[in-house]
Amino acid sequence: MKNISKKWLVIIILVIILAIALGVYLGVELNSFKANNQYSPYSIVYLTNGSIYFGRLSLFPWPSLKDVYSIQQDQKTGQYSLISFSSSFIKPANEIYLNPKEIIFWARLKSDSPVAQAITAEINGQESQLYSDNTNQAPSSTIPPNTTSSTLGK
Repeated sequence: MKNISKKWLVIIILVIILAIALGVYLGVELNSFKANNQYSPYSIVYLTNGSIYFGRLSLFPWPSLKDVYSIQQDQKTGQYSLISFSSSFIKPANEIYLNPKEIIFWARLKSDSPVAQAITAEINGQESQLYSDNTNQAPSSTIPPNTTSSTLGK
């Protein structure tokens, strides 16, 4: 009887040691991924209603963005500016939870992205000029605001 309980104790200890080793390994891998300077901590999320948000994306347990921003263009000057989600008139928390069925795509922003640099400057309390266009034409990479799930064949 004692031999059986000792065997189970050894097995449980081995499983715990393996779980800790796996956790340490995954933690090191995750930190090395985050330390890669090619990407910023910010992502773009494009929704089926045409809304585009930028921020720190978390996919687990539910898609959410923190430090949320959107882009607004001044129709007179053509200049683009960042608008903080929390600065809207309803004063929400600076985090939004997203319906995964409404996300068309998301992507990490590179560290040299003008949007990522502007968000970093905003968070650090510095002024940032995102983009200026005197012809009032949107950049060619802008996604049409009228794109919906029905136009994408969903």
